[in-house]
Amino acid sequence: MVRKKGARPDSSGAESFQADSAPELSGLAAFFGPSYSCGFSCHREADVDCSCRAAASKMYKNLGVTSWHDNKPEKRVLAKKRQVPDIYPQELKQEEDSLSPSRLKQGYALPVPNYEQETLFREFQAPKYDKFIDDGLLKCGKIITSVMTGKNEANNKMMSRQRSVNKEAPGQPPPYITKQDKREGKQQWFVDLNTLKSFSQLARRPPPLTSDLSKRNQECFDLLFEFRVPPPKAIWFLKFIAVHPQTVSTTSKGSKMKQTEFPGRDLILAEQSKNFIRVIADIVVKLNDFSSAESSKVIAFWNYLVPVFKHSFEDGLVDRQDFLMELAEVLHSQSNYPMDKPFAFRSLLVFYSHFICTVTQNVILARRVAHVVANRIRLYKAELDKCRKVKNAPETEAWYQDLLACQHHRPIIYTLTGILHAIVIECPQALIWNSFQVSSNQALPHQLCGSPLDVLPCPPEDLPLPPGPTKDSVVRVLKSKLTEIKRRSWGVKRNGR
Repeated sequence: MVRKKGARPDSSGAESFQADSAPELSGLAAFFGPSYSCGFSCHREADVDCSCRAAASKMYKNLGVTSWHDNKPEKRVLAKKRQVPDIYPQELKQEEDSLSPSRLKQGYALPVPNYEQETLFREFQAPKYDKFIDDGLLKCGKIITSVMTGKNEANNKMMSRQRSVNKEAPGQPPPYITKQDKREGKQQWFVDLNTLKSFSQLARRPPPLTSDLSKRNQECFDLLFEFRVPPPKAIWFLKFIAVHPQTVSTTSKGSKMKQTEFPGRDLILAEQSKNFIRVIADIVVKLNDFSSAESSKVIAFWNYLVPVFKHSFEDGLVDRQDFLMELAEVLHSQSNYPMDKPFAFRSLLVFYSHFICTVTQNVILARRVAHVVANRIRLYKAELDKCRKVKNAPETEAWYQDLLACQHHRPIIYTLTGILHAIVIECPQALIWNSFQVSSNQALPHQLCGSPLDVLPCPPEDLPLPPGPTKDSVVRVLKSKLTEIKRRSWGVKRNGR
């Protein structure tokens, strides 16, 4: 049935609608029962007493389904909750809601049960034997502490017995071991050091070294060179010898031996620096006065020790400032050499050039090295002028051309120039003039007076540079730095410092 536009619903219309839908409702009533009626709003007429809605509600109740319309308005849920419902009952006065001063300061702390069994029972009450249990735990703790203390004492006694096998000469093998056995033990130990044997196994039995501390240092380097130990393992050996208790000297008072005192890190670095400088000075002397029979051995020994010293310096085995300062003293002592014996100074100068980056970080050290370099260039110029006067040769602008033509002096000239240019560029404050004057008999204070550039026979930018694409840029930077040095030197002189 289709209602016409503008027609009013009446009882006849309702009756006709019910008559039209009678076949459909009869089938549903047969399935759900005679009281079934649809629940659509189109059937809710004013003259029909909500029969459809009542029938639907009755149907849901018969099926055991609670309808939203059955609840009271205050109990009807507006939206379905998607989270887990709160199943914990809440009370008006709860412990969590108290805002006492202690609670505000410390916060809420959950009560911790004394025994794990309390979490398995509800409303568990503490047993009556808590006092006895606590006493038992205390006794157990005391027993364990006493056992650990006794174990430590026993271990200390055992270690003291092992260390005091030979009390008169600690660190030395028993007297029944012959020199041949010592030699074989050293050889086997250094053979193991060259192999893949772990350092922990080697540290358990140190090699038998001489008891004389003055000779032990040279013996260590001789053994390292003899067995050609690589630099990383050689550095480990030097560290091991420096801190091992059998190699550390002990002091005695009367007949009682004091306990071995291990030196601190600063003392170890200072001792290693002195040992390295002593070995370098000895080798340089041998390089100056070596015969043809010993020349190859000394040169091979020096070539082996150079990377060892360099890696030791980078690894922090020596005190860098003390080492470079003492090495500069050795370089200064070897700078005044005859023209026919440049090998020792050349080897030492090339070795010192490896540390020029560290030298330029210290103003005093850079000033001292610059003075040594400038003095050596001045001596070269004086020797060449003397030779020209004897030969009556004409003077040329490039006075160093004869030195560059010699294969022995060419590396020295280029290295001296490179060191001086590096100091000018990286540390120009080391070349500023000052008005102090000290006697030349005192090498270190005298080298810090005036300016090292005053000793040079020519301007620094006129010194020879090795050919290369960066030559012009280096000269340009040198001129700017030299201008800065002159300006600051004039400022010092004007202020009367």
